[in-house]
Amino acid sequence: MRKKVCVIGLDGVPYTFLQKMFAQGFLPNLQALFREGNCVQMTASIPEVSSVSWTSFMTGCNSGSHGIYGFMDVCNGSRKVYFPNSHDIKITPLWNDLKAEGKKSLIINLPSTYPARPMNGILISGFIAPKLENSVFPAQYITKLREIGYRLDVRAEMVNGDIDFLFRELYEVMEKRFLTFNILNNEIDWDFFMPVITETDRLHHFLWSSYADEESLHHQKFIDFYRTLDHLLGNLIINLPKETIIMALSDHGFTTTKTEVNLNYFLHQQGLQGYRNNAPQFLEDLTPESKAFTLDPSRIYLNKASRFKSGTVREDEISSLINTIESFLMNLEYKGEKVIKKAYRPEELYSGNQLALAPDLICLSNDGFNLKGKLTGKSIFEQTEFSGTHTQNDAFFFSTYNKEDLPNTIFDVKEYILKTFH
Repeated sequence: MRKKVCVIGLDGVPYTFLQKMFAQGFLPNLQALFREGNCVQMTASIPEVSSVSWTSFMTGCNSGSHGIYGFMDVCNGSRKVYFPNSHDIKITPLWNDLKAEGKKSLIINLPSTYPARPMNGILISGFIAPKLENSVFPAQYITKLREIGYRLDVRAEMVNGDIDFLFRELYEVMEKRFLTFNILNNEIDWDFFMPVITETDRLHHFLWSSYADEESLHHQKFIDFYRTLDHLLGNLIINLPKETIIMALSDHGFTTTKTEVNLNYFLHQQGLQGYRNNAPQFLEDLTPESKAFTLDPSRIYLNKASRFKSGTVREDEISSLINTIESFLMNLEYKGEKVIKKAYRPEELYSGNQLALAPDLICLSNDGFNLKGKLTGKSIFEQTEFSGTHTQNDAFFFSTYNKEDLPNTIFDVKEYILKTFH
């Protein structure tokens, strides 16, 4: 019998959250599906951001091999930053392995797939995807998506505290997303289908505290959004071809934000970072004497002479400097609570021929501390409109197939899926 596998991506949905929602009866369709298989808690990548985690999912490798370390990266030889895209991924994605076996894939809204590259099937890129024209392969489907009114993402930058606007955006984008899922599911004779919902992540960033506080003004709106999502998922699942093997996963967990932590400002306070002007915005605004800088969300780079044109950190300084920064970080506290859980050297997390691109120190925070790399911070700790932040240890994986041997890290999912087809 020809196998068909559908993997549903729920961006930023935690394992513990799902279990609580099931216990409260809020997700009857998803709960009914999960009774047919097994669901496990899963760890995500470090940093625990979508670009790294989803790339690790699609390649089965860590950043040292696939080359993606964050949503933004820094050029060796200069301190110019850029947004890595699908051309920067150095390992073959899952659907190309399936293509070699003659299998057709339908991938919709998976982050870090922009621009859409040729493949056997249809790919509609996910976040970050600035232009629809470059987000669709084959290009003939662009017209259909425009007719549907398909949206690549919510306009999060326009929320500005307007929660009604946020929900209008979430519902509109999700409605068009599922309309597209259902149309292409019915039109395409696929072997591998991966629909991804990213509106969950957007909701969590803005309103996770409203979920956590049942007395919150927006708590019921949060629950109602999930009820709608569950209804849409139920309709999608019913319309999948009979005997489809169904899986689902998230790329990281979520928790309530205690505070954002401006790591560049912290390095500045420790005397490790200086500025050419009074309003630094870019890494080029750092003085050559600066010893280190941070990129979102938690990557610290030494300003090494061997790596950056204006770098001044010598090879014989590196070990001592890393130890010093690690000591500073491990002693950083907020209201008596340690901010950093662990600071990793790159070789502790990564391996592969892209290791030269790695940061020199990677921080994993304790839950609730949102580590940031902006240069515009005026204090170490800062409260913003985002009430939810990622966690590395509370993603989930579900499958109706081979229920006893499920992957417990996001790096193992690709191989699990490939074995399912054999």
